[in-house]
Amino acid sequence: MPSPLEWFFAQVGALRVLPLVSLEASPPGRDVARALAVAGLTVMEVSLDSADALEAIREIAQTVPEMLLGAGAVLRPEQVDEALAAGARFVGSPTVDRAVIRRAQQREVPVIPGVAKHADVIAAAREGVRVARLAVGPTGDGPRALRGYARLFPSMQFIPAGPIAVADVPDYAREPGVLAVASTRLTPPGASPAEVERLAFRAASAALRAVGLGSREA
Repeated sequence: MPSPLEWFFAQVGALRVLPLVSLEASPPGRDVARALAVAGLTVMEVSLDSADALEAIREIAQTVPEMLLGAGAVLRPEQVDEALAAGARFVGSPTVDRAVIRRAQQREVPVIPGVAKHADVIAAAREGVRVARLAVGPTGDGPRALRGYARLFPSMQFIPAGPIAVADVPDYAREPGVLAVASTRLTPPGASPAEVERLAFRAASAALRAVGLGSREA
C-alpha cells in the first residue's frame, strides 16, 4: 500500500495540472473550487497572500470535499499548522525553508518547496524532499531549463510553476522529470466560474494528450 505522500503525488501526477489560486482577484474560493472540480481538476493550491485565505480554505474544505486542497506561499512553520487546521492537505512554499519543510514532515503532510537554482535542489533533497517547484516566466526557455534540472537531478521530480498559458502547458508536461504543471493562469483576474472551468478543462486535456494519456470527456 502506498504511503500518504506517495498517494498524494500519484494523484497530482495523474491530473498533470495543479492550479495555483490567489483569491485576491478571483471569484469566491468555493466557486473556483467547484469550477475546477467540474473540469476534472480535483486539486488546487490556495495562496496565503490574502487576509481571508485561511477562511477560504476552510470553506472549500467543507463545501467541496472532493478537492485535494493545499495552501501556498507558506513562509513560516506556524502557517503549516494554521493551513492544516483550516482543512489544507498539503503545503507549498516559494523557497526551501528548512523549518517549514520539517514542520510539514512532522505533521506528515506533503510539502512542495520552491527552487530557483541548483543549490536549492540540493538543499531540498538533503531534507528528504523528492518533488520541488521551479518558478518559470510566461515566456522564455522554461522547458529547456527543466530539461537541465531533470538531467542533473534524476531522483527529483519538478513542478514548473508560474503564469503558464494554457497553450504552453503541453510543452512543460512532456518534459522528463515533470510531475505536473502549476499555473496561475487558470483563474485570471475577473474570470467567471464558467471561464475558470473552460480554462481548467483545456489545460487538463492538453496536459494529458501531451503525455499520451488521452484527454477528458467534455
